[in-house]
Amino acid sequence: MSGLNVLLIGKMLLFYLAMTGSVYMTGSGISKLIGIPTAKIERLSIGFIFQLAMIQLFGWVFMAFRWSVTAFSVQVLLILAAGVLLGFYKQAYKSEKQPFDRTYLLVGGMLFLQIVLTFLMYRSDADDSFYVSNVTLFQNSQLLNSYDASFGITSLGTVPMYDFETWEALAAVLGNFFQIEGVTLMHFVLVPWLLLISASAYLLLGRTLFNGERTKGNYFYLLVSVFHLMGGNAVFSQGSFLFSRIWQGKSIYLHVVLPIMMAILLGCITDKKNDEAKESPLERYLFGPLLVCILAGAALNPTSLYVLGFQLAAMLLVVAIYKKKMKLFLHALPAILTVALFTLLIYFRASQFSGQIEAASGTGDNFVFTVFKNFFGSGMLYFILYILAVLIILVLGNARAKISFVFTPLVLLVGIWNPITGKIVAETLTKAPSYWRVFWLIPVGFAISYVLILLSSRFKYSAIGILLSCIVIAVPGTWMFSEENNFVRAVNVERLPEEVMTFGSKVLEENQQPVVLASEELSTTLRQKYSQIELIYSRYQYLLDLFAYRGKVEEATERAELMDFTNGRIDDEERIIELIGKYPIDYIILKKEYTNSNQLVERLGWIVLDESDEYRMYKFIK
Repeated sequence: MSGLNVLLIGKMLLFYLAMTGSVYMTGSGISKLIGIPTAKIERLSIGFIFQLAMIQLFGWVFMAFRWSVTAFSVQVLLILAAGVLLGFYKQAYKSEKQPFDRTYLLVGGMLFLQIVLTFLMYRSDADDSFYVSNVTLFQNSQLLNSYDASFGITSLGTVPMYDFETWEALAAVLGNFFQIEGVTLMHFVLVPWLLLISASAYLLLGRTLFNGERTKGNYFYLLVSVFHLMGGNAVFSQGSFLFSRIWQGKSIYLHVVLPIMMAILLGCITDKKNDEAKESPLERYLFGPLLVCILAGAALNPTSLYVLGFQLAAMLLVVAIYKKKMKLFLHALPAILTVALFTLLIYFRASQFSGQIEAASGTGDNFVFTVFKNFFGSGMLYFILYILAVLIILVLGNARAKISFVFTPLVLLVGIWNPITGKIVAETLTKAPSYWRVFWLIPVGFAISYVLILLSSRFKYSAIGILLSCIVIAVPGTWMFSEENNFVRAVNVERLPEEVMTFGSKVLEENQQPVVLASEELSTTLRQKYSQIELIYSRYQYLLDLFAYRGKVEEATERAELMDFTNGRIDDEERIIELIGKYPIDYIILKKEYTNSNQLVERLGWIVLDESDEYRMYKFIK
């Protein structure tokens, strides 16, 4: 694999050692403080989200007001160091010795399989034209968030909804600490580590669901992983985000913060005979962990404010009713205030630009049902299995399972999933383009996995039951890592098309700040590695966000026409010739299959500077 050498391997090992040690010590201290009994591996995810929460609490202003990268880096270093020290609190880093459970071999095997698959295969994601490009930009800037990273136009402002998240800034700082290039850090180095952190979160949730039984908790992780691996039936599936974009903030809050928050809330549920016992430290200080989860989500992606917020509100309500302690609901207040704060900040920033909020508020007829069908794609059989699982849980499940998979979803159905309130929620809170994420909260994989473990325990040999359970989960699904899902073999550690590497370095040899017009696949990837390049367009949505909604409708239209041209569509040849002459374009990169577009630029006097099997790069010689 191009770019994988001894030096990078050494940096990766140092990163894994330092960051794993840091989050482990932090998670150990936090677990001790709030009274969560944890296995060693489970402490990783707890420490990770606590660190994220602290960085968000003290660091969001750095993003909002474009403050110094150096000052932000010092803050990150202090928080990581404080987390390590916290692990020494009452020797929290130590843990009781437990007999080795052979099912941990299944956990290790599944995690290893996931790491190998994500190392070998990847799927390009146009979202990274913003996220990874931000990391690359921040690594090479004195100020955070100073201009839009997807275009690279220094006079262009940022997308308001992302002005308060700190994940990309943290990644840039870590990349600088360990001297790892941003695109390599995000697409390659972070992948196995984040899969480990995610496994940590799912193991804690599984063990919590089964009242501390580690074997069943391990089986839970195994079956949920099979569900994710077979989630290739829809691009919106949880598995799609786990395996094709784990480095994105929205994927991390889905696969780390959400299961941890569920486990924390379920930790308040004890056996009926012990329910009247003295209040546990976790229950007494519940507001703290809930606030940490919301802050960590805000650090990762603004959509977490409603995804995690809805789950917190619904699940805490059910827990409070179950325990007959409505005062527990007061523990949500700090988290709710935090959601309100960042929602208002985003609203005030976005409302400066006419049309942006209005455009995101429109919904059509049957909106909720249409989104629901699109979300599940051809995997609707999983939803039917979930309904069957709910019925079995009502009969055989424990209190924690009923709260998680029956009553909390029932509250969410009444509040956000039905066609009436769902439409209102989409128009006023989530906004229509992002509404689909609320369906992540349907615990399909969790509930099916839980029930299959319950049924497997009735077998004389539980291993046979678990094997059959894997088959039951796999059959309705579609293998994630397939060509149909646009997964391809990785040829470099950056996970970028080879043309990006060769063309990008070549144009920078000739021009330190070139303006490039490229076909869409390259236009959304060039700046992930080369922050010096300025683009005519990145994603179409950003043309609307950064031009059309800011009074530059004509320029947005022109750039969109050039986008169509690079993708092989020419409606008005004279118009395209005019626009190519109007914008200060230094290089044009086109797919060879777009014959008309190639012939047009060649007639205009552009010469082929370089080419690959799929693309030609043109330069105009004056």
